[in-house]
Amino acid sequence: MRFKAFIFIQCIILYSQYDSLSAKALIGEYVRRNNHDCTGVLVSQKTVLTSAHCLATMKLDETVIVVGSTDLRRGRNFYPSFWLSYDRWISLKNKESQYSLNDIAIIKLATEVPGYIHPVLLSTKPSIELYGLRVVTAGWGENRNGDINNFLEAVIVNVIPHRECENKIFRATGERISIGKNLLCTVANPYALLCRGDSGGPLLDNGKLIGINKGVCLYPEFRFHPDKINIHMSINHYKDFIVDVIQNF
Repeated sequence: MRFKAFIFIQCIILYSQYDSLSAKALIGEYVRRNNHDCTGVLVSQKTVLTSAHCLATMKLDETVIVVGSTDLRRGRNFYPSFWLSYDRWISLKNKESQYSLNDIAIIKLATEVPGYIHPVLLSTKPSIELYGLRVVTAGWGENRNGDINNFLEAVIVNVIPHRECENKIFRATGERISIGKNLLCTVANPYALLCRGDSGGPLLDNGKLIGINKGVCLYPEFRFHPDKINIHMSINHYKDFIVDVIQNF
């Protein structure tokens, strides 16, 4: 059986590697290249947070989660017991979603990762306190040549207010689009963009998780454009989902 590799980071390793990580731009849009699908984040010893769209075409018995190294070619393999999207969770809980876009999901591992690998802490800051902050995102996405990076890359980006994000979209498209409280927008100067393979990766403020990478928006006809915006799912909006699945599933 040919397994797909589903790569994720655990932030204890990410933290310790900041000085040696290359802060190159992470470029492009979305996932799927060879057998590397997405990035993700360890939020408990058996729980991985990632993007729901990463799991859309994947099969449970063909998925591998690689942990323990910032080198894509190293680390230990773990296997999923099940996964659950936010949309499926609210259905099970008989809840209604405030937003149509909920690109976030949790993978439960069949076995715990070793105790020396520490899960990331969830931020308790409301979104309004994140605006203007310089934060870090990371992943194993494609580089400018379209190749997957073997080593985890990190980049500093700026969280922009929803109104500024909406205005950027309006200037580019002429359309007024409302950015929900379940999303965060980031930009950088010079520009730094998420790419295929970065989806599901972390957005971190002082080492605490504030968002999950979704992708980029604007100018789909251009692979690179300085006015593209990175879009992330906000952890604050989905905290009840994350805590419930960690504790009760």
